[in-house]
Amino acid sequence: MWHVITAGQLAKRRKLDKELDAISKDKGKTPTTNEEWKQWIDDILTKLDKQLGQLDRDFQSFKQRADVLQQSYALANTQLTALKANMNLMHGQPMGQMKMMVLKDQLVACNDQITAYQVEYNLVVAKMSNVVERASGIANRRASAIARYEMETGDTIKKNPDLDKWATRLSTKETETGG
Repeated sequence: MWHVITAGQLAKRRKLDKELDAISKDKGKTPTTNEEWKQWIDDILTKLDKQLGQLDRDFQSFKQRADVLQQSYALANTQLTALKANMNLMHGQPMGQMKMMVLKDQLVACNDQITAYQVEYNLVVAKMSNVVERASGIANRRASAIARYEMETGDTIKKNPDLDKWATRLSTKETETGG
């Protein structure tokens, strides 16, 4: 069965080929023998896997920070609830005015802290999203390199189990963003 390649697909393929050639050691030189293709794919996969490894470390670091911020936010929210309850108990008690002022100051400080946690959490999540986007591009280049190698040589490349986590993250992100 014939597969019709559109001009857009051809342009995209050429762009990807240029990107892959730029990554390989022998820039612009198309491999001709199976040994040259093997060297080509090894070179590209080494570089791309190293980049994905660094992005994974970045992602994990951001994820840990986001988890800590969520916990801190929850604790501050609990503290805020307790302060509000204490304010209700203090209302109308003698000598309660001074305590009420202290509680109000604590309430404002707690509210500010909650806002700060939320802002930082949003920034960390944005950074995580950025890492996932960058990893998506690298994973696509990796898949294209493998497809090109397999098409040119007829050999297959074994799956890298370390990259399965990126496939999961990318598919999860696509599901969350609807695309």
